[in-house]
Amino acid sequence: MRPNQIFAATNSGLFETNDQGVSWTRKGNGLLDTVVWDSTVYAIAYDTAGYLYAEKSSGIYRSGNGGNNWQLVNAALPGPPTCLYVTSNGNLLGGFGLNIFRSTDQGLTWAPMTSSINSDVNQIISIPNGMLLAATLLDGVHLSADNGQTWSPANSGLTSLSVYSLAFTSDGYFWAGTAGGGVFRGTIKSFGVKENKNTNTTFTAYPNPAPGKFFIDAKENATLEVYDPSGRLLQATPVASGSKNEIFLNEVRSGFYFLRLISKEHVETGNIMVVR
Repeated sequence: MRPNQIFAATNSGLFETNDQGVSWTRKGNGLLDTVVWDSTVYAIAYDTAGYLYAEKSSGIYRSGNGGNNWQLVNAALPGPPTCLYVTSNGNLLGGFGLNIFRSTDQGLTWAPMTSSINSDVNQIISIPNGMLLAATLLDGVHLSADNGQTWSPANSGLTSLSVYSLAFTSDGYFWAGTAGGGVFRGTIKSFGVKENKNTNTTFTAYPNPAPGKFFIDAKENATLEVYDPSGRLLQATPVASGSKNEIFLNEVRSGFYFLRLISKEHVETGNIMVVR
């Protein structure tokens, strides 16, 4: 995807803007359908291999050229489509009906995950310690510690189980927006999960703000993950032990992003402000 390229999934198809929302263009060849009931794009996702995915009632569509051309890679899965998410290891997760399905081959085949979820999944995000959270329509928040293979309830403190949105912030809080019950916040401990004792609080990315390129110093060989404010993984980059590892963020627009540096012994967190 190009810098400043933004997509919006709507009831009338997929739209693209390259000027921060001033103008929008309907996409794309192979995705649009003359059948009225199949005009809605329910969710979109982007992986580090460069594929853009769109979820419709008729199935999963994939584009390898920034949304210009699309192909149907998998026919409709059981239940209504609700969300798509790409995990840190490149797996594609999709909410379909009362279950979460996973694809390990970029959308070609899907398998249902072991789940206690009994409601449609509205959103999936990543949180520190390598875990995922899922917001459901009527069954609260569910947590996965194995990249989406299994899920369990994480509803301690919630007074409303209709959860429509999730987010995490750099101060360590996770937020859940509910229908009629307000907004809730929690930490990893509030989900009944022990924090990683080997996790350091922060590391430094410099310069900050950065013009799309920055540096980090690593104590050992590691992987740097970059997340947007909604918890969506944007890229995962190997870094070597030592100073001035150069990181490029050519495919993101100006804004605030969360960083996670994962090595064999440590998980460290940081942030970066990109200014174009």
